[in-house]
Amino acid sequence: MESQDAEFLPVLATPSKEERTWAMLCHLCVVAQIFLPILVLGPLLVWLVKGDQMPFVKVQGKEVLNFQITLFLAGLISTALIVVGIGILLLILLWIYSIVAGVIGAVKVNEGVSYRYAINWRLIS
Repeated sequence: MESQDAEFLPVLATPSKEERTWAMLCHLCVVAQIFLPILVLGPLLVWLVKGDQMPFVKVQGKEVLNFQITLFLAGLISTALIVVGIGILLLILLWIYSIVAGVIGAVKVNEGVSYRYAINWRLIS
């Protein structure tokens, strides 16, 4: 499984402390946007501003943006499924997953390891 993931992530030099911090902020925006929705723009801004200067931030920023798109689409589907009764459960599971995955992502990138979300539709490449 890990060899498959390695195919999709470019090999990067060990990221600097500054790169790890910016990448960690991208992942933490996934968690914080639940409480402050405007932070959905955080990873996009970081990716646009720092992505050209910092390859690690560019890779992680794209991963977080794709994850946010995936969460949004899953949230729309879950909301529609409220009519049949399972939507609320799906929204709760989605909320829990986004918090757990965002925290894990933040911890991993702070250690200098590229992180890929297990459930992610990668539209931005």
